[in-house]
Amino acid sequence: MHTKINLYNMYSDPTQLFGYDVNMAKKIWDKYFANETNYLPYGSGENEYAHFLTNSAEYAFKYAFNILDGEFPEGEDAIAKDAEYSYRYATEILLGRFKEGEPAIYKSKYYKKMYLVDMEEIGVEMYGDGL
Repeated sequence: MHTKINLYNMYSDPTQLFGYDVNMAKKIWDKYFANETNYLPYGSGENEYAHFLTNSAEYAFKYAFNILDGEFPEGEDAIAKDAEYSYRYATEILLGRFKEGEPAIYKSKYYKKMYLVDMEEIGVEMYGDGL
């Protein structure tokens, strides 16, 4: 018989373990936000779990898109580190430029090309920014 060991319980500060933020964000999302009847807006003071989503590009984006239907400034630092979610945040949430996420976007040939085309289509001037 095998016993499951929860490594997070063996550390006085499990937040320092690799993957803690992403794993916690997924658990929080699945438990409190995946079902629309369970969520409360970030900052409402009623849901102390939303702050876990600010450390994951994926779940910060999901929160902005699915729950807030708008900007999520507290999650932008995490989103800005990921090319896909920076691109999606710019084109699906901001409907314009996401300067904080551009370094990540520009590292991906795929998202850079799509981003520049999309920004041009909506009339955002991108020239003169070292591109």
